[in-house]
Amino acid sequence: MTRSTQLLGAVSAFALIAMSSAPAMAEGIAAGTVVTNTVEVDYQVGGVVQDTIEATNTFTIDRRVSVDVEYVGATGVDAGTPFEVAPGQTTAAFAFDVTNFSNAAIDLDLNAALPVNTNSRASITQVFVDNDNDGTFSAGDTVDFASDMAADETRRVIVVVSVANTALDAETFQVDLNANAFEVNTMTAGGTGTEIEESASDTTGIDTALVDGDTGFSFDADRDGSDTDRAFAEVSAANVSVIKSSVVISDPVNNTTNPKAIPGAVIRYCIAVSNSGGGAPATNIAISDALPGEVDFNTGTIRRNTDVSIAAGVATCDITTGTTATDDVVDADGGQFDSGVVSGSLNNVGFDESLGFTFDVTSIPAVDDRTDSSTTVSETDDNDTPD
Repeated sequence: MTRSTQLLGAVSAFALIAMSSAPAMAEGIAAGTVVTNTVEVDYQVGGVVQDTIEATNTFTIDRRVSVDVEYVGATGVDAGTPFEVAPGQTTAAFAFDVTNFSNAAIDLDLNAALPVNTNSRASITQVFVDNDNDGTFSAGDTVDFASDMAADETRRVIVVVSVANTALDAETFQVDLNANAFEVNTMTAGGTGTEIEESASDTTGIDTALVDGDTGFSFDADRDGSDTDRAFAEVSAANVSVIKSSVVISDPVNNTTNPKAIPGAVIRYCIAVSNSGGGAPATNIAISDALPGEVDFNTGTIRRNTDVSIAAGVATCDITTGTTATDDVVDADGGQFDSGVVSGSLNNVGFDESLGFTFDVTSIPAVDDRTDSSTTVSETDDNDTPD
């Protein structure tokens, strides 16, 4: 029986690498094997050889119950490599190999738990035996128990954990998997069945000896017919923030010299996305900016992934850097304007990095509804009288 302290590798789904352990043999002969031994005794009486006499003894091999649980890792991650999970990841899959080192077939009750010192931002959602070894829960897989495990048989058990969106960068949590021996073909869902217990000595039948040790876990005592292993995971999060700033580029009166945001002015928006901390990059960044009715979009001005500087909460995009949208009418990835919304994407933003997304608009000129018309007045003599 072993106990390991290891870190689990991150997965975006249940897919797990096909792992194999060196085969280990159950110790001893199969339980129930009848061992017979006969002794022969030759002797003489008065120098005369007498008939050989015999005595036979028969005993039955008792049952030795031993279970082993080993955390084995996940896709692309060795068992000793830290497993990074992301906030909001609902299918963080912890893979364990459970082996029956007994000299008889048994059932196993499987229980996964988060230790009491784990933060509340993770929860176990599923425990299943991956009977078809496809890395995902599917028809034929067994939930919460393994039935009719032969001596020396190993089965892959997957514990699925959901990580809350509120999980913080560098937070850790642990996952324990315990396998407890039950009489063969008695386990049903929900942990009901006949648990295997140490028996009294009775050489006329099959006795049972629980031979596992104390792994140090509170729920896994010495010689209790169960084993436990533990894996650790660490949250890798991004700390993403966004700033949207604007600057007046020109106006119809001052042009580019000390321009004002008067009707007809060209305004440049700068959207800065920053990752100020955490171990994970921000990925799949999508920009969506619904323009107000007071401005018109300036075609051809979208620029993505620009260098950006931030001072006193104001972002400034460097339009000499980055990439101009190839066609900001139809290019959804490169940037587009459609139905009053400017949208586009940014590259991944790593630790302590910022990227900019910029475009220009024109404030709608005021409509002067006054008319420059003259009024004709007919002058008449005070004494004139109408006809």
